[in-house]
Order: sequence, then C-alpha cells, then structure tokens
Amino acid sequence: MITLTGIDLDQYAFLKFCEEYNKLEFIPNFEVKIDTAKKNFKTNFLMECDCENCKNSVNLILNTKWNESE
Repeated sequence: MITLTGIDLDQYAFLKFCEEYNKLEFIPNFEVKIDTAKKNFKTNFLMECDCENCKNSVNLILNTKWNESE
C-alpha cells in the first residue's frame, strides 16, 4: 500500500475494519464482536502490507474507542 499515504491509508484501513465488523453480524455481544473484528482486521490488513504506515493505520483503528450506541 505504498501508493496510499496519510489520510487515504487511514480511510482504507477504516473501510477494511468495517468489512471485518460487518462479517460478524451473527455475534450479538458488542464487546466480543468489536474485539473479534479488531483481531481479524489486524491480521488480514497486515498480511497485505506490513510497512510502517500500514502499522500506524492499524494502531489508529485498534486504539479507537468504540461505543455500541454510535
């Protein structure tokens, strides 16, 4: 993902995270669902590219506080 920089890479990472989250619609418990989505996202995203910029985007997503009400 060398061609993506800054905000573009963060946006791409967020879209990939949302895809992982949406795959888990069968899990009713929010905490379990979000933790599983984070784990799957990190694994799958860094399999594509593990450059420093991608690692930073992953950390941004993983460190975001997610609320069930939002």
